[in-house]
Amino acid sequence: MDDEMRDILLSEVSGMNRPIQHRPAVATAWPQTMRVTAPDDEDFSFTPQMVKAGLDRAVIGQEAAKRAASMILYSTSEYGVSNSLFIGQTGCGKTEIWRQLAGEYPGMIQIADASQITAEGWRGGVKLSTLLKNFRTEPRYIRYILVLDEFDKIFDQKNSDTNYFDLIQDQMLKLFDHDPGLVEEGVGPQEVSVVCLGAFASIYAQKGRKKHSLGFNSEAEEETPHHITAEDLKAFGLKPELIGRFSRIVEMEPPSLETYRRIADMEVSKLKQRIGKQVTVAPALLDKLTVESLDAGLGARYVKNELLRMAEDYIFDHPHDREIALTERSPAMC
Repeated sequence: MDDEMRDILLSEVSGMNRPIQHRPAVATAWPQTMRVTAPDDEDFSFTPQMVKAGLDRAVIGQEAAKRAASMILYSTSEYGVSNSLFIGQTGCGKTEIWRQLAGEYPGMIQIADASQITAEGWRGGVKLSTLLKNFRTEPRYIRYILVLDEFDKIFDQKNSDTNYFDLIQDQMLKLFDHDPGLVEEGVGPQEVSVVCLGAFASIYAQKGRKKHSLGFNSEAEEETPHHITAEDLKAFGLKPELIGRFSRIVEMEPPSLETYRRIADMEVSKLKQRIGKQVTVAPALLDKLTVESLDAGLGARYVKNELLRMAEDYIFDHPHDREIALTERSPAMC
């Protein structure tokens, strides 16, 4: 990936956060060739290709997942709600895809930590009805998207008794059925697409996915990943009725060393913009960080946080330097 592409963030691509079709049009900064003109030549709506093009500038890899997310956004705004499940290991980018879209469509997309949800009638402040009430009706949106991150944590039977486990699944079924009776006012389930994100790590562990310590010159081969099936989800604890209500199940590609390395390069460019200084990082250091992150399953954020930490260590000692050089051994003056 060249430097120009690395420096482009989705947040810098204006025009994605445009009104849904049938709403008043606003100016857009998308390239002229990407505009789709409405039949009356006075309004034009985005296309799924436009959304994916924006995601391509911010999320590396995961072509199928970005395509699916773009289509979910488009179909929700154009013709109706749906239920979707994205499955993938920590660090694969499933949450980042939706975080980027939520930034471009503020108010339309809400991301919630599903592990904190409690059933109606039980102690706890985070209920499905509460999440729906958090949406605020906006004139430019006719439908909304609720993203339930850490969705698999809801079904951890070790943390609840059988009655509670069944109860929360029954309430989840009402959400998936877009039952308007779930809330009495505001944005109702019939106006909300549901997107669930989960790692389902125990399923992969049971299927025998192996981890290898991979170096950049290693010739070790990873075992072909086993795909998660509906039977796997049933064994995990999801009711068949719940599984059957997913209109699409997207299994993310496992994180790869090459992908992490490309992400590391992108994070260096972001770091330059964040601190306003020229930053160079020794290739050996980036290699080390990406291998550590992949081996330990720490996710791409580990690379980002480590680079920032080392840069700030350098700035503490040399606050007036305009250039920062980070090496494998320690921050060093250029």
